Amino acid sequence: MPRKQFLVPATLLVVLARTALAAGQAVCRPPDATSASLIQELQQIGSDKTLSDSLHLPLVGPSQIVLVTSSTICKMANQAYQSYLSGSGGSGLSGSVYVVQVGSANYAVLDPGYHYSDPRFWTVVVMDSRYTPLSSF
Repeated sequence: MPRKQFLVPATLLVVLARTALAAGQAVCRPPDATSASLIQELQQIGSDKTLSDSLHLPLVGPSQIVLVTSSTICKMANQAYQSYLSGSGGSGLSGSVYVVQVGSANYAVLDPGYHYSDPRFWTVVVMDSRYTPLSSF
C-alpha cells in the first residue's frame, strides 16, 4: 500500500512538470479553419492599397501570404505579441499563436485565446521581421 501512495505523487509531479514546460513554450498553431480565415482576411487586406498602407502590410499576391510553422519564429512573434498587448486590459494570452508571413518581411500574429473586451473579436498584431509591432486590428 505505501508503494501506491508514493507512485501517485511521483506521477502527478511528472504530469505537472510537463504541463509547466509546455505552458512556457510558444507553440505554432497548426493549419485549421481559423488560420484559413486569417489568411483570407490578409489576402483581402493585401489587395487594398489604402488598407495595406494603414496596417503597414505590403501589397502582395495570395501566394506570398503563408502560415508559419517555425517554432523559433513563433516564439519570437509570441513574445512580441504578449509584450505589445500586456497592460491593455485584455485577457487569455495562451502562448499558442498563428503566425502568418506576409511578403518577405512582415508577420501577422494572432493568439485566439486573447480577447480585449468582446470574445467575438480577436486581436491581430502586424510586425516587421525584427518582431517590432507596427499595427494591430
